[in-house]
Amino acid sequence: GFVAVMDFEALLTGALSNNNEERKAAEQALENARSTQPDMLTQALLVSLTSSANLANRQLSSIMLRRNLVHVWEKLSAELQASFRSKVLEALNNETANTVRMKIADLVSESACMMMKSDTNSWPELLPYL
Repeated sequence: GFVAVMDFEALLTGALSNNNEERKAAEQALENARSTQPDMLTQALLVSLTSSANLANRQLSSIMLRRNLVHVWEKLSAELQASFRSKVLEALNNETANTVRMKIADLVSESACMMMKSDTNSWPELLPYL
């Protein structure tokens, strides 16, 4: 199974570590999760993005969601796609740190562009939000 929330926070912290071995191990675990459990990884990143007390982890979650989305979007369940759309707007609305807000804005922008290019996916909540 996938790591628990606390373990996931430690994994994100490890991915930001100055220790090369710790960072590489965390990056490999995250890459493996993207390949084998995209739903679980996306859910964990959304939880971290919306509720982590660690600013660096929220920022990294936003960056990872943006980078991973193009690879995993079509693999995600419709329910998780809907959750993604609402959680990302919630994160943008609630985030207080400017650096993280900018990363979330990048995520919203790239996600909207990707969804507009797809025939089956749209983001009806986005325009009223803006």
